[in-house]
Amino acid sequence: METLSIKIPPFFWGYLFLFLGIAIQYCIGKRRFNRRGIGGLPQFSSYAKAVVVLFMEWLFKGIGFALIGIGLFLLINL
Repeated sequence: METLSIKIPPFFWGYLFLFLGIAIQYCIGKRRFNRRGIGGLPQFSSYAKAVVVLFMEWLFKGIGFALIGIGLFLLINL
């Protein structure tokens, strides 16, 4: 029996990673903007929630930057 193998070109992965990285950065920025109060500082209901939310944002922001870097690398090295 023969296996089906689909070959996806590298530029597709480059554009996909680039788009996902930019989308993650946009979502994080929008959440930060919507969380601001009248004075421009972020408002949290508790300290624990602030720590968890800021850590998750930091983690996903790093993942977003990594995806953008990988996407650019794949697009440049065609």
